Amino acid sequence: MTKQKRIATLINALAIFAVIFLNRNSFISLIAITLIMILNFWNLIDMKEEK
Repeated sequence: MTKQKRIATLINALAIFAVIFLNRNSFISLIAITLIMILNFWNLIDMKEEK
C-alpha cells in the first residue's frame, strides 16, 4: 500500500506541473491544482497514520 500511495503522490505532483505548464492563465487550472493538492494532503495523512 505504501508504494501505491507514493506512486499516487508522484502522479499528483506531475499532474500539478502539467496543469501549470499547459493552462497557466485559466481559472479551471487553479481549481484542478487545488483538488490535486487536497488529494496529496489526504495521501500524506494516510501515510502518517500507517506509521
